[in-house]
Amino acid sequence: MTFYRAKMFGPTIPKMTAAWHMLRNANEWKEPGGFFDHADSTKTANRLVRSLQNIGYQVIISPA
Repeated sequence: MTFYRAKMFGPTIPKMTAAWHMLRNANEWKEPGGFFDHADSTKTANRLVRSLQNIGYQVIISPA
């Protein structure tokens, strides 16, 4: 019985843990990965342009 219970509730445990920490500390969810996007913005921009071009879009960018 324990195996089936772990199989059924296993994926929800990390989500419940994250929710508990957010409620306990009164924090909002922050999407991970922001550091790497800002670390080298030129590389990130070029990667995103290539991604759009690969699916058929014509991309023209200019600095803000």
